[in-house]
Amino acid sequence: MPVNYEFDNLHGVGLAPSPFNDLSLSSQLFISPAAGADFKLTVPDTGGIWELVALSFQLVTSSAVANRGLTLNVKDHDGNIVFHSSFSTAITASLTILVSAGPVYASGVGDITTTKVVGLALPEGPYLPGWTINSLTNLIDTGDQFSKLALWFKQLQSVPNAPLNGG
Repeated sequence: MPVNYEFDNLHGVGLAPSPFNDLSLSSQLFISPAAGADFKLTVPDTGGIWELVALSFQLVTSSAVANRGLTLNVKDHDGNIVFHSSFSTAITASLTILVSAGPVYASGVGDITTTKVVGLALPEGPYLPGWTINSLTNLIDTGDQFSKLALWFKQLQSVPNAPLNGG
């Protein structure tokens, strides 16, 4: 269940009110995919757009020997990749790593041999309805498991009949 904090009558930059008068900050947990599967998070069609604050998840790799590669993709509603971010260090067998992604990271960073924490860049947005954030794991094993998927985002709701240029 998302936690929402509502702020009414927010104004955009400049003298005119913003076309978005309802800003909702939310955090949401998602159901883990089946073992051996990548995850996919979809922006719902609620009449608003998302701005990403942070995405976090855990990846537990099985004991199967393989050097897995991790990429996060942002796709538009037609499935076109508009952004991707990869972690270049191989993720080996029998590891539990924590991954955080968001606009605060410039590129894939982390030390999985000691701290087992990874940071990946993802743009703030906007993320329109139907857009997705998904993982793509090279050499994923049937025992690898994504879990603890959590998303923190700002949801901007459009004001009916408001011009999108703020004026």
